[in-house]
Amino acid sequence: MIPSSAVLGIAFGQAESHAIAISPSSSTLTVSGHHILICRNSDTLSTTMKTLKDTLLRPLSWYQRFAPNVVVGVEDDTVISKTLIAADVEDPLEQEVVVGQALSVALNMEISGLFFDFIKQHPLSQQPGQAQYQVVACRQQTLTPLLSALKSVGLKVRVVDTQQHGLQAVYYA
Repeated sequence: MIPSSAVLGIAFGQAESHAIAISPSSSTLTVSGHHILICRNSDTLSTTMKTLKDTLLRPLSWYQRFAPNVVVGVEDDTVISKTLIAADVEDPLEQEVVVGQALSVALNMEISGLFFDFIKQHPLSQQPGQAQYQVVACRQQTLTPLLSALKSVGLKVRVVDTQQHGLQAVYYA
């Protein structure tokens, strides 16, 4: 993480969500604030995000100077994580196609309704031309409302991850 950046980490839950603001402070990052959002049935995501912005971000002196990068953590049970074997290709666009096809086969579904990301773990020595990929996927219908609500209040999402991994990274940074 770049020391001159400000980060807003949000862990979305079904009953409550947590947000933490981290800001630059000389050569380190400092926790500027923490807020718990209680989700009510009558609240829309946009209303909840506006409340978050008004109660957590607006009072912070650095908010107008640094547009915070937003890290969103989604519940682990909304995420599919798979280790796949696919062709070992170097071009990032080709990798995305190859991994997408392997994911489609592994899940027995079209991937057009998924957001997914992956990392190539290593080439397989026992199967030349093949590599192992760690893939994480989430249904678009799960993420789109969250991303739209954040965008509607002017917050730009930079990272979406599982709560367990995404917000741990923010905390330890």
